[in-house]
Amino acid sequence: MCEITTKWGPSEWSGIIQAVGAIIASIFLFLTFRSQKRSEKLMKESAEIDKRAKRGEYLPEIKLEILTFYPTISDGFGGAKIRKYNGEITTIEIKVIFNKNSVQILDFEFL
Repeated sequence: MCEITTKWGPSEWSGIIQAVGAIIASIFLFLTFRSQKRSEKLMKESAEIDKRAKRGEYLPEIKLEILTFYPTISDGFGGAKIRKYNGEITTIEIKVIFNKNSVQILDFEFL
């Protein structure tokens, strides 16, 4: 074996180096193709999600509860009467409940 390697000239050594380089390059090429295949799969999935979002499938399901608390006055018998229009403040409580696909409210302006 040693005699063979000592008798090799520069052309044989360059051939071996090129073969090793080709093997390494083919391994990197294989890994690149595999990575591209995975990224293509991810791109298809994200495109499908974008398509659904544009159709409105990911819009939130909103449930509203509106509670109104009118001002009251005493009726003289230990109870209370509701006075809707006596110049006092009526309290309204609004609950917004996101059942599905919730969103984050970044800004709210009360009008």
